[in-house]
Amino acid sequence: MSRNVLQIGFFLLVTLAFGWLAFLIFYPYLSALFLAVVLVIVFNPLYSRIKLFLNGRETFAALITSAFALLVIFVPLIFIGVLLFQEAQDLYLHLAAPNLTSTFLAEQIAFLRAKIQSIAPSLFFDADVEGYISGYLGALTRNLGVIFSGFIQALVYVFITAFSFFFILRDGKKFQKKIVELSPLGDNYDEGILKKVKTAIEAVVRGSLVVALVQGILAGFGFLFFGVGQPALLGGITTIAALIPSVGTAIVVVPAVVYLFFKGSMVAALGLLLWGTLLVGLVDNFLRPFLLKKNVGIHPLLILLSVFGGIGFFGPIGFLAGPIVLSTLFALLEIYPSIVSGGK
Repeated sequence: MSRNVLQIGFFLLVTLAFGWLAFLIFYPYLSALFLAVVLVIVFNPLYSRIKLFLNGRETFAALITSAFALLVIFVPLIFIGVLLFQEAQDLYLHLAAPNLTSTFLAEQIAFLRAKIQSIAPSLFFDADVEGYISGYLGALTRNLGVIFSGFIQALVYVFITAFSFFFILRDGKKFQKKIVELSPLGDNYDEGILKKVKTAIEAVVRGSLVVALVQGILAGFGFLFFGVGQPALLGGITTIAALIPSVGTAIVVVPAVVYLFFKGSMVAALGLLLWGTLLVGLVDNFLRPFLLKKNVGIHPLLILLSVFGGIGFFGPIGFLAGPIVLSTLFALLEIYPSIVSGGK
């Protein structure tokens, strides 16, 4: 008996050791695998229809679905990413030139000072341009340099995600069956948990990510139409800001409106304000009900914390992973009472 316990203990120790090594090997690609799983859940209904049409040929159906997903998601993302890279590069080169930066900021601050004093003559307004340059732009240029150096890494990330998407889509049922077999819970609980997780992911993707992408694209067109610089860069920032409850797109749109106002473009400022309020801001109210059929009710404060916490823990993919993890937790808590009650 003791020998059997020793064997089991040794086996568990070796398994944990190699499991930890496997985790370290896959750790750099966990976010790509996570994104691939999310996309598989989103595109699985389409894959099922294509597979049925092709009389069950899984590989061919997965190839067609992967190609479609690549066209509608990754190709536009790569195109937007190139625009973001070009605009960020232009901004970086502009900020990296001290003389140009000093002249540019001096002109803008002088213009802003004149505008403010014309509205409120008694208001004192002054700024140390060189102090602002030395104090704040150094960190900005360094961070932009990191963005440039990671551009190739982003392309590799897209490749790994697309590659993983194909195999998880084709062999997902086998993976799911293996998870159910290894789980100590009853099959009914396993199926219920997987169903809840799927519902949570669909809720976050349809209810948050798609709406945020639409708002970011609309905001980018607004910045382009009304003459705000770097429209693709600001549109990308607006997409991320749209995931923040309550304030959302206003974080980017309002400063852009203020910029146009002090620049003297009153008509453009009013146009962007109406565009951001009536079109970008209200998209959430009209589009979300059509995209979100089932929802896991979570307080907006928790969603806000999950977005920032997810970005801090998971990196850039955290704006999606954070809310999904939180939604999954709430879904699991719904099943918890039936598990502890011992029902079968």
